[in-house]
Amino acid sequence: MQKQKKQTKGWSRIPNDLAGRQQPYNSQKQNRLDLQAVQICSIAIFIAIAKYVSEQVFKQASSQILQVFILLLCIKFCYQFLLDIFKAYGKKYKVLFISSLYKMLKLIKPKSKYVIYLGNLLIQQIRKEKRIKQNISILKAHLIKMSSAQIKFQKSYYDVNHNLNLASLTRDKKLKQNQTQIFFKLEK
Repeated sequence: MQKQKKQTKGWSRIPNDLAGRQQPYNSQKQNRLDLQAVQICSIAIFIAIAKYVSEQVFKQASSQILQVFILLLCIKFCYQFLLDIFKAYGKKYKVLFISSLYKMLKLIKPKSKYVIYLGNLLIQQIRKEKRIKQNISILKAHLIKMSSAQIKFQKSYYDVNHNLNLASLTRDKKLKQNQTQIFFKLEK
């Protein structure tokens, strides 16, 4: 009975997951990937159940076709994640990859049009990375300068306010002393 309840909960959750009503991540891309993963896994489970039944009843022919569908679903499931990983590493190691390919092709055929193209591409990528690093350093320097100016302004603002508060407190004290002195003089 307990197992049946768990299965019912699992199957009742699938329509919500397939509809994409829950969005647990802040990023829309991650939510889309999560929805796609749930859909592919649900379909793969359904096909696996059909495969199991077909193995029991019909033997091998239809079972192998369903196995191919499951394999294709697994490839589709992994494809997007692998593509994102390759894109991230591609951005990070682009210059290194182009440089290695350039050196290898230059050893094989130095005057090839591919070697010339990769040489120009490598120069462009190196310039682009230098420009990005320069822009980042300029931006850091500007932000540090602005934040130090803001800190100085805040300190001076707080000092002025503090001095004004002290002045008003001393003025209030003197006023109270004067009032008490006048009150004592009136009583005498």
